[in-house]
Amino acid sequence: MSPVSFSVIIPTYNRAQSLLSCLLSLNNAYKLAAISHFECVISDDGIAAITRSILSNHQFSFNYAVLQGPSKGPAANRNFAAATAKNDFLIFIDDDCMVDSQLLIAYRNAITHFPQVNFFEGKIMANRIKSRYNEESPENLNGSNFWSCNICVNKEFFFNIGQFDEHYPYPFMEDVDIFVRIQSAALPIKFIPQALVIHPYRIKLGWSAYLKATQSILFFHKKHYNNLKPSKWMYFKIFLLGLPQRTLLLFKYYGKGSFDYLQENIFFLLMAIKFYKLIASFHK
Repeated sequence: MSPVSFSVIIPTYNRAQSLLSCLLSLNNAYKLAAISHFECVISDDGIAAITRSILSNHQFSFNYAVLQGPSKGPAANRNFAAATAKNDFLIFIDDDCMVDSQLLIAYRNAITHFPQVNFFEGKIMANRIKSRYNEESPENLNGSNFWSCNICVNKEFFFNIGQFDEHYPYPFMEDVDIFVRIQSAALPIKFIPQALVIHPYRIKLGWSAYLKATQSILFFHKKHYNNLKPSKWMYFKIFLLGLPQRTLLLFKYYGKGSFDYLQENIFFLLMAIKFYKLIASFHK
């Protein structure tokens, strides 16, 4: 059996300092794993020359390349970097994540122990305890999320499944989209809790982001309606069943982020109405 080879794919956009911290943590994982066939491909939708200049002041044990990205959003950025990758397995992480020292070892062991599996997802934890209602981090503690800030995929299968869909109107739902396509093709996905990244909390982007996210949610359900066949009442249920929990969280954080609490509830209600109309249109 040939040794496992990895290409780490990192999309970035004007976050050179976060990217540097990410790469330093990846460097520690690389040195511990001692992988012979390894590279890191960075696609920068900002100014790649500036990123290269900042990174050139630091030494890394692995080979890396900073490419000028296509400036079409994170999905296109990831696909663009993946298309240049030389190795058999792609590990996707975000530029603001910190890589656990065991991540590469864990993915290598998983690929060796589960040769029939070509899609893996790792564990994602926040960097601290949440302190405000309007903070968010894409935690994945038990699997079945396939968040793109920590997944490992066979490159051939990744392109066969259609890579990340670049047609989403807002960078939201692309990883859920590819997750559904993998499941629809009856391809196994394995959760590897030892493959850990730490993702920082970020303040939610507010009302404009909610409105844009709505466009991507509706696009997703138009695309996958025949596979998922969701109830037209689904988002009304999400709104009503989640309201007590959201309210308790607001009290837990002493009202910190209360304006976002209001925006979020309005978003769920409007989303429920738009979703109802969308699904109802399929039954005419």
